[in-house]
Amino acid sequence: MPAGDVDPPAGEICSWVKRVRKCGVDLPIKVGVAGPVERTKLLSMAAAVAREVGGERWRVAGPHIFTFNQVAETEAWRQRLLAES
Repeated sequence: MPAGDVDPPAGEICSWVKRVRKCGVDLPIKVGVAGPVERTKLLSMAAAVAREVGGERWRVAGPHIFTFNQVAETEAWRQRLLAES
Protein backbone atom coordinates (compact mmCIF):
# COMPACT_ATOMS: atom_id res chain seq x y z
CA MET A 1 0.00 0.00 0.00
CA PRO A 2 1.48 3.39 -0.94
CA ALA A 3 2.63 5.66 1.87
CA GLY A 4 -0.22 7.72 3.30
CA ASP A 5 -2.92 5.30 2.15
CA VAL A 6 -5.07 3.56 4.71
CA ASP A 7 -7.29 0.54 4.28
CA PRO A 8 -11.05 1.24 4.04
CA PRO A 9 -11.97 0.48 7.69
CA ALA A 10 -9.14 2.67 8.95
CA GLY A 11 -10.14 5.36 6.47
CA GLU A 12 -13.71 5.33 7.80
CA ILE A 13 -12.44 5.65 11.36
CA CYS A 14 -10.18 8.56 10.38
CA SER A 15 -13.10 10.29 8.65
CA TRP A 16 -15.28 9.83 11.72
CA VAL A 17 -12.57 11.20 14.03
CA LYS A 18 -12.21 14.26 11.78
CA ARG A 19 -15.98 14.86 11.91
CA VAL A 20 -16.00 14.53 15.70
CA ARG A 21 -13.10 16.95 16.03
CA LYS A 22 -14.82 19.47 13.72
CA CYS A 23 -17.80 19.37 16.13
CA GLY A 24 -15.49 20.60 18.87
CA VAL A 25 -15.07 17.35 20.76
CA ASP A 26 -11.52 17.23 22.06
CA LEU A 27 -11.79 14.34 24.49
CA PRO A 28 -9.48 11.39 23.85
CA ILE A 29 -10.94 8.83 21.46
CA LYS A 30 -10.20 5.15 21.91
CA VAL A 31 -11.08 2.85 19.04
CA GLY A 32 -12.36 -0.42 20.44
CA VAL A 33 -12.15 -3.88 18.99
CA ALA A 34 -13.57 -7.08 20.38
CA GLY A 35 -11.02 -9.44 21.82
CA PRO A 36 -11.25 -13.23 21.73
CA VAL A 37 -14.61 -13.71 23.40
CA GLU A 38 -17.63 -15.80 22.60
CA ARG A 39 -20.17 -13.78 20.65
CA THR A 40 -22.98 -14.63 23.06
CA LYS A 41 -20.93 -13.36 26.02
CA LEU A 42 -20.09 -10.13 24.19
CA LEU A 43 -23.74 -9.50 23.32
CA SER A 44 -25.04 -10.29 26.80
CA MET A 45 -22.52 -7.88 28.31
CA ALA A 46 -23.55 -5.17 25.83
CA ALA A 47 -27.21 -5.67 26.77
CA ALA A 48 -26.39 -5.42 30.48
CA VAL A 49 -24.45 -2.19 29.97
CA ALA A 50 -27.25 -0.74 27.85
CA ARG A 51 -29.80 -1.45 30.58
CA GLU A 52 -27.53 0.09 33.21
CA VAL A 53 -26.69 3.35 31.44
CA GLY A 54 -29.72 3.82 29.20
CA GLY A 55 -32.16 6.66 29.62
CA GLU A 56 -32.04 10.38 30.23
CA ARG A 57 -29.81 10.38 33.31
CA TRP A 58 -26.77 9.29 31.34
CA ARG A 59 -27.94 10.71 28.01
CA VAL A 60 -27.13 7.44 26.26
CA ALA A 61 -29.45 6.88 23.32
CA GLY A 62 -28.83 3.14 23.21
CA PRO A 63 -26.21 0.54 22.47
CA HIS A 64 -24.44 0.07 19.19
CA ILE A 65 -24.44 -3.62 18.41
CA PHE A 66 -21.56 -4.92 16.34
CA THR A 67 -22.99 -7.65 14.10
CA PHE A 68 -19.69 -8.95 12.74
CA ASN A 69 -21.60 -9.60 9.49
CA GLN A 70 -24.18 -11.74 11.29
CA VAL A 71 -27.05 -9.30 10.87
CA ALA A 72 -29.94 -11.79 10.85
CA GLU A 73 -28.68 -13.62 13.93
CA THR A 74 -28.03 -10.37 15.76
CA GLU A 75 -31.50 -9.04 14.95
CA ALA A 76 -33.10 -12.29 16.14
CA TRP A 77 -31.15 -11.99 19.40
CA ARG A 78 -32.20 -8.33 19.77
CA GLN A 79 -35.85 -9.22 19.21
CA ARG A 80 -35.65 -11.99 21.86
CA LEU A 81 -34.17 -9.51 24.36
CA LEU A 82 -36.92 -6.98 23.64
CA ALA A 83 -39.59 -9.65 24.08
CA GLU A 84 -38.10 -10.66 27.46
CA SER A 85 -37.96 -7.07 28.75
